[in-house]
Amino acid sequence: MAHGTAYSLTKSALVARLAARPGLQDVAVSYQPPTGAPDVQARGSHEAIFLDAADGSLDNVVLTAGNLRFDEAIEVQLVAQVLLGTSSGTQRAADERAEALIYEVHAELAAQNTWPMADLGLDIFDYYQVTPASQQWVTGFLPSGAGHAARCELGLLVEARRSFP
Repeated sequence: MAHGTAYSLTKSALVARLAARPGLQDVAVSYQPPTGAPDVQARGSHEAIFLDAADGSLDNVVLTAGNLRFDEAIEVQLVAQVLLGTSSGTQRAADERAEALIYEVHAELAAQNTWPMADLGLDIFDYYQVTPASQQWVTGFLPSGAGHAARCELGLLVEARRSFP
């Protein structure tokens, strides 16, 4: 399949890498936002990591020989969400668990040099890198009023170059 940008490959690679992390074994990791409670409770927990939309730019790289190359910079949204019922604790407990999920994301990003780029389909790029770029925290009570929620919306900056034959 031809890929015009790094968007879908990035999401697929992150889902594969994060789902394989031992620290996330009970967390529902998905390519898209959950559409209902079963998506969040997929592995018996009320914790989820999912990927969402992106925004970015493409720049032409003009070299004297050969075809154009395109440098891409997009920010893909990754969401880590924790829903704790009344018996599970406080806002602090929800916040700390969400931070533990973000730690796993950061640890995986820090190990990009060990990723099997060909297996993930990322070897089509001349270079490829994902780094955290922004974060936004949303906290509060669950809609039922019983329990707490914490959500971190992490912007991941994807920088890639694509050459064409």
